Amino acid sequence: MGKGIGFHKATGYQFGKDEVEKVFVLKDRSISRSIIQLAAEIDSVYFEIGKNVIDYAKETFGMKLLDHIYLSLVDHLAFAVRRMEQGIEVPNFYTADMQRFNPTSFRQDSMPLGW
Repeated sequence: MGKGIGFHKATGYQFGKDEVEKVFVLKDRSISRSIIQLAAEIDSVYFEIGKNVIDYAKETFGMKLLDHIYLSLVDHLAFAVRRMEQGIEVPNFYTADMQRFNPTSFRQDSMPLGW
């Protein structure tokens, strides 16, 4: 997160604990490889947003989520922003169904600011 783990560092540099802002650990090796590839392609802000959304879902709704949701969400967020920047609008045909079948999860007053 932030400037990147190798920013202004030489090969072999040993990082101190005070230099590490955040650590993400995934148990599944295939997901870890996908995260590394995704991290090379996507701005770190989407990782931070993804973490905040997942933390919010866990805390607010008591959700238990699989590790791969983080990868999927970060990729989804970055792609959605890219579409928006290109003026491509994708309507959500399921909004009414989501409100009807998940009224607690869809409450507008439970959404973080800016949603």
